[in-house]
Amino acid sequence: MKEKSSGILISENRKLRQELAGELMPIVDITDRISDISKGYATIREKKTDLVFLDVSRQENDILNLAGRIKKIQPQTDLFMINSRKDPDLLLRGFRMGITDFLTYPFDNAELAGSVRRALDGSGGISKSADIFPVFSLKGGIGVTSTAINLADHIHDLTRDRVLLLDLNLFMGDISGYLNIDITYTPYDLIKDMERMDENLLFSSLFQHPNGFYILTTPEEISDSDQVTANDIMHMLSLLEQHFDYIVIDCPHDFSDRTLEVCTRADRVLVMTQQNIPTVKSALKVIEFFRELNFDKKKIQVIINRYLKKNDMDDVDLEKIFRQKIFSTIDNNYPLFSMAANQGKTLNQADKKGKINNEMKALAGNLTGIKPHEEKDWKKIISGGLLG
Repeated sequence: MKEKSSGILISENRKLRQELAGELMPIVDITDRISDISKGYATIREKKTDLVFLDVSRQENDILNLAGRIKKIQPQTDLFMINSRKDPDLLLRGFRMGITDFLTYPFDNAELAGSVRRALDGSGGISKSADIFPVFSLKGGIGVTSTAINLADHIHDLTRDRVLLLDLNLFMGDISGYLNIDITYTPYDLIKDMERMDENLLFSSLFQHPNGFYILTTPEEISDSDQVTANDIMHMLSLLEQHFDYIVIDCPHDFSDRTLEVCTRADRVLVMTQQNIPTVKSALKVIEFFRELNFDKKKIQVIINRYLKKNDMDDVDLEKIFRQKIFSTIDNNYPLFSMAANQGKTLNQADKKGKINNEMKALAGNLTGIKPHEEKDWKKIISGGLLG
């Protein structure tokens, strides 16, 4: 055990903060006592502390989301949750995400010190693993690539974590065309380099977008995709998820072994559709097929692209057809997407304060558990007379 470890405490309860810091003073230096949960993640990420204490008595869901984020970026950090009682459901949720122990407040000081000492004496870690989000549709032309690009951009913008945008359209890379980038390192190269790949070589090889997320895609010219097997994809993902926090995948429009390998490994599969009969039928076929594969219901998430409120098929109708809730809707603004693609820009670059950009940001927030703050274009609001 280290002579004195460092810790960060997040609680709105001033008395709790004082008591915990005082009791643990001989073994743990509580460097930060934070009352505002919104400031907690940035502080923990920056300081890479040994222990984190989270008071879950208020804002339970937000605290659990924060705990999940911490275990993702710092899996070796010991997390302690604090509550007035040990609720069985809360205990189960906490332990599933890797919580070290639960503490009850008011504290039993001997129990508190003993729990912390045991954690420090037996500290170890779990291997880091990325969240994988494939964006998928059997039909082309409904916004899979543009959604994947902007989702990766917003996840990085929200989390500041390592985010990879992976293009598995190996026959012809779509992403390089959309973002107007020259690709020198492709999935083919990564597969060939697998045996000698380490972190330094990986990040020096990958293309990094000016907004901060990384990109792995093929050139725009036709490539021999048949040489890449589902087994190659499996090994590639196993390598990548050790080095990234999130992987957003632009999937091909097929049920090939490679696509199924990706969707099986995924945390959420984002099934794209629109409000017309052909794309709805296609999306329903996808959803039913995934159900036949025994995918968990929460794993399949439906996104309606180019959404129109005044349409013969609204989101309520589609929820009945798909027999599940719609996860997200993205407004109909094809001219903006087209303009952004022609300029090689993400929505964040092309129209940061626009409605669609905020909807993409909300989608990223729903997937990561981090609530985004909506950008408002006050000039447009005022000129439109909405403020009277």
